[in-house]
Amino acid sequence: MHRNNAVGCGTCADTCELRHCPNAICPYIDHRMELGHVTYREAVLSTIPNTPRLLPRLENLIQQYPGYLWLSAEHKNRMDCLNYDLGYVHKRNTNSYYAAMYLLTSNLPLHTRTEDCYSYQGIDFRSVNMKGISVRNYPLLQTARRLNSGETKIKYLDLTNPEMVDDELLALIVNALLIVRFGLRALKLKKGDL
Repeated sequence: MHRNNAVGCGTCADTCELRHCPNAICPYIDHRMELGHVTYREAVLSTIPNTPRLLPRLENLIQQYPGYLWLSAEHKNRMDCLNYDLGYVHKRNTNSYYAAMYLLTSNLPLHTRTEDCYSYQGIDFRSVNMKGISVRNYPLLQTARRLNSGETKIKYLDLTNPEMVDDELLALIVNALLIVRFGLRALKLKKGDL
């Protein structure tokens, strides 16, 4: 645990005299996240399994991170408006629910296709009209469905293939997994050093 509410590795009680942490992933990352002391890089590398074939894509994703999780201002606006319209329901508004909403509001065609699926109870994916869904939106919809149901197992091998999942889709899926892990605090992740 960190001494004196400080959150740097140098103040961590786990850090030995050589100022080297013996942990590959900070065991206090959730606490540090609450305080806003986790970078995008650290969040991604602590959330996504260390898959050697995926690591180069993750490194590129981290390098290209613009400092916010939103695909565009419109993406943020769609999710903010939907959240406002639906209100807060403690049992429904879980990290998985927000992650699914993040994916489903990422572009206008997908949002339009799924906006009537939200209710007081949650997201009803059975009412989504799958006819004519684009090749690009299908993996977003399926990932949202899995995450919303509490299933966080993603086929990471599929994410290694840029022909199946381009860089933009990879960013959206990784960001959704960050929301599952850290909640809406993930939306405030900073790009570089704190």
